[in-house]
Order: sequence, then structure tokens, then C-alpha cells
Amino acid sequence: MRHRLACFVLFSTPLVAAACAQGGAKLTECQKLVDAVSAEDKKLAGPDPSDAAAMQELAKKLDEASVAVGAVFVTVPELVAQRDAIQKSWSAAAAAVRLAVLAAEKADPLRATQAQEDSASAGRRYTDAVAEVNRFCHE
Repeated sequence: MRHRLACFVLFSTPLVAAACAQGGAKLTECQKLVDAVSAEDKKLAGPDPSDAAAMQELAKKLDEASVAVGAVFVTVPELVAQRDAIQKSWSAAAAAVRLAVLAAEKADPLRATQAQEDSASAGRRYTDAVAEVNRFCHE
């Protein structure tokens, strides 16, 4: 709100006008990215990990979410970086899910451990990227 008021009051100088235009782009792009991530995140409800078919479907949904978020057009550099981080984290999570399914099928404890580590890493990267989007968009 303060940003909009400052833009309204000070719009007469070109430098302030440019800053206000950038702020408007930031707000618009923040909303667009947040909406896209939220919409995809809702599709990723966790299936029963003992159901291989459901886990394969989750991996497919993670890949689709990665593509959908990657297609969100943003130009603000901070949002581009976080959009890409979210996209990569979902791709990494899909790979981890597939590895977990393979580990279960082969009863391979080493692959199972690797899948757990990969999944945890992807989850941390996703959480960090979402937190950064929230921080940046609320500055």
C-alpha cells in the first residue's frame, strides 16, 4: 500500500515513474508465480508410498508441475531464479520418486537410501525457493 501511495504522490519524476513501473511488474509477476506454484502444488497430494503405481503417477505429476512452473513468464531476475529453482526441485523430486519405486521393486537398500536423500534434498530446495519468493514478494 505504501508503495502505491508513494508512486501516486511522486509519479511526476521520471526516475520515480520507472521505479513504480518496476514495482508494478514485481507485484504482477509475484502473483503470477505464486498462483502457478500453488495450483501445481495442490495436484501433488502424497500417495501411499507402498503403492508403486501411485508413486509413478506422483512422479509424472511432479514432471508436469515442473514444466508448468517453468512456463510461467517472469522477467524480474529474482523471480526467474526462484522459478527455476522450484522447477529443478520438482524435477529432482520426480527422479527421487522413480528411484524409490525402483529400489522397492529390486529390494535395494542402497537405492532406497539414495532416494530418501534425494527426496529430502529436493524438498529442502523447494522449501527454500518458496520462502525466498515469499520474502522477495513481501519486501
